[in-house]
Amino acid sequence: MEPTIYGMMLDLGMEIEDGTPDCCYGPMQKKGQEACTCCRPDGTDGAGTGIHTEYACDDCGTVVEVDGLGLVFDIREAQQA
Repeated sequence: MEPTIYGMMLDLGMEIEDGTPDCCYGPMQKKGQEACTCCRPDGTDGAGTGIHTEYACDDCGTVVEVDGLGLVFDIREAQQA
């Protein structure tokens, strides 16, 4: 199943702000956060938080990465075993 937010399919660059994406049977779980340099490269820019957040679907394994500006940065499908 494809991840959505507020009933809309997610695309790269789509703004989700502080919403939680859905996939398969409900909300995706927050997997973790890591610092980045793409949305706050010099540490002085007021835009963005400088942190990416990953959400993962417990059912299909799809991962959605959201940048510090609240934009979808990456969508990765689960690796086949």
